Formats: sequence, C-alpha cells, structure tokens
Amino acid sequence: MGSARRNRNYRDIIGPVRRAALILLATIGLASCTSRQDPARIELRSRLKQQAALSADEIGRVFDEVSRALQGKTVRIVRGSTATDLGAAERDVVLGMLADRTGVFDEGLRSGGGRQARVFNAPGQSNNPEIEASRRLFVDVETFLPLRFEFAYAFPSPDDYAYDLQVN
Repeated sequence: MGSARRNRNYRDIIGPVRRAALILLATIGLASCTSRQDPARIELRSRLKQQAALSADEIGRVFDEVSRALQGKTVRIVRGSTATDLGAAERDVVLGMLADRTGVFDEGLRSGGGRQARVFNAPGQSNNPEIEASRRLFVDVETFLPLRFEFAYAFPSPDDYAYDLQVN
C-alpha cells in the first residue's frame, strides 16, 4: 500500500510541474520571438520629440535610421485617393538629402493629423540661378519614415510643389 500511495503522490506532483515547465518554456520561446528595440534607436526617437534643434551628427543618425527604415520598401506619392510610385528622378530629389547631407538643417518639430514629424531642410536645384530653392522632408518621429516632401523657391512660384508620401 505504501508504494501505491507514493506513486499517486508522485503523479499528483508531476502533472502540475510538467504544466509549469511547459508554460515557462512557452513564455521563454515567445519572449525570444519578439523584436527588441535598439537602445540607441529608442534614445534617438526620444530626442526627435524634443523641441531643441538637432546637431549635424544627430541629423546624420536620423537619416541613417530613415534609410534603414526604407530598405526594401516602396515610396509612393499620394494625391487625393491616388497613389503612384516615386520614379527614380523624383526619388533623387525627394530622398536625395538622406545621402547628400550638404546644407541640411533641422527646422524643428511639427504636429498635425495626430502625428509628430521632424522637418529637415536642404538646398534644392533651382531653374533660375538668381533664386534659391529648398527641399523639406517631414520624417515621422515614431517610425522614421518620410511623410511629406515640399519643394519651394525663395519667392512663391508656380513651380513649387508638395507630395504626401506613403511607404509600403
């Protein structure tokens, strides 16, 4: 009778221990599947939300993150309900400042449509050497994806334009 009682006690203990072990293994497995945010990216995201202007080094880090976020993705121009792919020539103008950072500066933080964006300004290619042009790229502070692009001359011109951007 003593061995039967021991076997029953053993079975009473081993069942809950197995269940606990399975739950522990499942929890560890799920935790290893979730993506971990890079601490530097978290710090940079926090910095983007601050009002103070970004330094040239910080702009470089932001542009590196934007470039990484765009890898393997398609950028589209949205006009009303129509979206068209950004052509190669347009892509050079719209996203060119990510690679050629000459003259780029931070215009600051802007809010609109429930989102916050950092606005970066760079020189644009003017069709008139006497009038300068500028490019502005709005970058979402949460996703590091471009939201909007604007091209404008120093004086209002019919050649000024703006694109809302969609990244797929």
